Amino acid sequence: DIATNATNLANHISADGDLSDTNEIQNIEEVLTDGNDANGLVLTGLGAPTAASDAATKAYVDSVADDDITGVSFDGGTNEVTVSEGGTSFSADLSSLDDSAGVAANAADIANNTTAIGNNATDISNNATNISNNTTAIGNNAANITTNASDIATNATNLANHISADGDLSDTNEIQNIEEVLTDGNDANGLVLTGLGAPTAASDAATKAYVDSVADDDITGVSFDGGTNEVTVSEGGTSFSADLSSLDDSAGVAANAADIANNTTAIGNNATDISNNATNISNNTTAIGNNATNITANASDIANNTTNISNNASAIATNASDIANNTTNISNNATNISNNTTAIGNNATNITANTTDIATNATNLANHISADGDLSDTNEIQNIEEVLTDGNDANGLVLTGL
Repeated sequence: DIATNATNLANHISADGDLSDTNEIQNIEEVLTDGNDANGLVLTGLGAPTAASDAATKAYVDSVADDDITGVSFDGGTNEVTVSEGGTSFSADLSSLDDSAGVAANAADIANNTTAIGNNATDISNNATNISNNTTAIGNNAANITTNASDIATNATNLANHISADGDLSDTNEIQNIEEVLTDGNDANGLVLTGLGAPTAASDAATKAYVDSVADDDITGVSFDGGTNEVTVSEGGTSFSADLSSLDDSAGVAANAADIANNTTAIGNNATDISNNATNISNNTTAIGNNATNITANASDIANNTTNISNNASAIATNASDIANNTTNISNNATNISNNTTAIGNNATNITANTTDIATNATNLANHISADGDLSDTNEIQNIEEVLTDGNDANGLVLTGL
C-alpha cells in the first residue's frame, strides 16, 4: 500500500496544477455549462421565485392569475400611462417623451456656446499641459507594467513548486449534490436547464411544457396612431387605447430648429462683416497717411488694390476653413484628454487589483498545498444529471439566471 500510494502521488504531481484547493467545487452555472440535460429527473425543493430569471416552482405557476386587461389610461399632468387588469394596475412614466425642457434648453445652449468659443484658447493651453502630464503618467505605467511582469514570473515559480505538493488522498471529496451546488452559487447566468421531469410537488421546478399547459392569453400587440396620437394595447379579442396628444411638442421643436438655423447664418455673416471691417479700417488708416505723397501713384495703386482684394478673398476663405478645423481639433483634444485621464485611472485601478491578486494567489497556493489529492484536474466536473442523481433537493434555495 505504501508503494502504491507513492506511485499514485508521483502520478498526481503531473496531473493537477492549479493554485486553488476548491477549484472542483462547482456552482449551478458551472454545472449547467458542463451538461444541462437532467434526463427526466425532477428538480425538487426549490424556493419561491422572486427575480424575473428565477426558476419557477409548480406552486408559483399554479397561482398565476388569468385576469384580462380591463383598461388603459394616460394622465397628461404626470405623463403616466396606466394599464389595468382586474383589481391590479401598473403605470409607466412617459416623461422622457416630453421635450419641452430640451426646447427651452436650446436657447441657453446657444448662449453657452458663445462663451465656450471664447474659452477655447485657454483650453488649448491647458491641453498642452495635460498632454505633458499624460506623457509622464504613461512612463510611470511602463514601470508598473515591468513590476507586474516580475510578479507574474514569481507566480510561475510558485506554480512549478506546487507540482510537487497537493493535499488529500480522496478522489470523491468534492462531489456535490444539488443543494451544495446551489449554496455555492445559484445563478445559471442564462444557461437553460433541460431534461427536467414533470413537476408533481408544489416546490418542484416547472418545465416549459407544464407552464404552457396552464398559460392564459398573452398581449398580442401594441400600436400607435400618429394621426390621433393614441397608443393601443391588444390582448386576444380585447383592446384598449390611451390618448398621448399632450406629449406632442413638434411645433415648438420646429420653431427652435428654424431659430437655430437663422442664428447660425447670422453668426456666419457677423464673422464675415467683422473681418471685412478690420481690413477696411486698416486700409483707411494707411491710405490717409499716404495720400499726400501717393496721389500721382493712384493709378498703379488701384491696379494693385484689385489684386490684393482678390488675394484677401482667398485668404478669408482659408481662414474660415482654418477656424472650423481648429474648433474640431479643440473638441478632439478635449476628448483625448478625457480618454487619457480615464485610462490612467483604470491603469492605477488595475495595478492595485494586480497587486491584490498576486498576494491572494500566493495565499491560495500555500493553502492549496495542504488540501486536494486526486490524480485528475477535471474528474469532479459534473453535468446536471450527475448532480441531480447525487441529490435533487435544493432545500429551498432559488435557481436564478435561467
